[in-house]
Amino acid sequence: MSKGQKHKNSLIKYTDEFTGKRVTKLTPERCVNHHQYFYNKMFTSDSNYLIYGSDRDGNRNLYKMNIINGDAVQLTEGNGINDFGSILSNDDKYLFFTRNNTIYKMNLDTLDEVPIYQEPKEWSSRTFDISDDNRFIAMTQIYKKDIIEGKGDWSSFEPQWRKKPLCRIVYFDIENNKGNVILEQNCWFGHPQIRPGNNDTILFCHEGPGNLIDARLWLINSDGSNRRCAREKSENELVTTHEFWLRDGSKFGFMYREKDQKTFLKFINPDTLEENTLMECSHYLHFISNREGSMITGDGDSFIYIIDVANKKEEKLCFHGSHWKSYGNTQDSHPHPCFTPDSMSVLFTSDKDGLPSIYKVDL
Repeated sequence: MSKGQKHKNSLIKYTDEFTGKRVTKLTPERCVNHHQYFYNKMFTSDSNYLIYGSDRDGNRNLYKMNIINGDAVQLTEGNGINDFGSILSNDDKYLFFTRNNTIYKMNLDTLDEVPIYQEPKEWSSRTFDISDDNRFIAMTQIYKKDIIEGKGDWSSFEPQWRKKPLCRIVYFDIENNKGNVILEQNCWFGHPQIRPGNNDTILFCHEGPGNLIDARLWLINSDGSNRRCAREKSENELVTTHEFWLRDGSKFGFMYREKDQKTFLKFINPDTLEENTLMECSHYLHFISNREGSMITGDGDSFIYIIDVANKKEEKLCFHGSHWKSYGNTQDSHPHPCFTPDSMSVLFTSDKDGLPSIYKVDL
């Protein structure tokens, strides 16, 4: 199969047996399908088109699907594609994605692609983010000689942390084709995210097992100044994880679990570092709010949840039933729930019917 080839996904609708919500299965389970990382822009602004990853042609590639009728077009071909990390431009005209050691910008009308950043040969780029105006990229890189090769599972996670790999954060100006290393340390970095509405503030994490890392949440200015720990590790903390910016950039959210297994949704003001606890919640692994900040969705062990923020009310949205298995990538069957831009539906991935597939539950 090749770039530009059209495909038809058969949409299967059913009623969730636990909640009565209407669910649509968007992709077949005969191959691995999943949406992009849950805080990446993967939907067009009208909520009609989705960027997703699939290995239907034998390689992991990116596709664009009309979620109304299932029509899809293959966007990339070959191997070396990061099928979780692509990001749509704010005007929906371009897709930023990684092939091997290069970040590309693709015109979604013509499928023409141009390289915009190539990593140095000694370094491996892991994750990247694009600023709201699509001008700047923030990315984490790890020194290749310090990489502990994984087996597609979590067996290398703790050893990679113990290695204390040399890592760095690079801030790249697309318009001027100029990048700067703003931080370099023997510490495993991950999840760089540029603050919405403020290109000068970057949120990132110290990666590794939550019970072993020093502190997860960190902020740094785009010129490398004012690196600060956003939250010191507390005595009763088991894990802090999966931080994300609210769309207005006013604060970032994260999940906090205590040693007694109680889980809380918390937010931090990046300017004052003042912390606010929204509420105790079920045992989520990921959560995110809608654009307006009025609703939150999270994935528990078996269910997708929905929260009414104003009333601090949590309900089960539907059964996801994922086995959380790896199919070559540790993230393959993680539900990673996220809202459509119109807040009418929540998207998630599950392998409950076979290989990972993408599902949409209507609110």
